[in-house]
Order: sequence, then C-alpha cells, then structure tokens
Amino acid sequence: MSSYGGILKFVSHLPTDWFGYPKFPGSGEEINFGVVSYLYVENEDEKLCSDFLRSVAAEVGFSLLI
Repeated sequence: MSSYGGILKFVSHLPTDWFGYPKFPGSGEEINFGVVSYLYVENEDEKLCSDFLRSVAAEVGFSLLI
C-alpha cells in the first residue's frame, strides 16, 4: 500500500478492528490477501464459514481472506 486518498485516508485511521474488520495496512506495508467470490455453507453456519476462511488464509499465508 503506497498511500490512501479521499475517504479512505480518514477511515484508515479508525480502529476498524473494534468492529470486527481487519486493520488498514500502513503506508508502505505489503498487502497480502485473497478473495473468495462464492462459498456455500450448509445450514448457513456462520462459525463454520468463518473458521474455514481463517484456516484457508493461514494455510496459504494470507493475512486476510475475504
């Protein structure tokens, strides 16, 4: 991440982790994340889904998987 502009410049200083979102990376920090476009979880089990995404992120070395 080189720098933030616009509204993200302001939002990047907020404690987003207090609301369950990851912290914004600092300027000059490498961003390491992946994106899941579709995931079906039987019975809409949110904990199972969250645990699965965290385990996949840890397995592949991403700091975040969304």
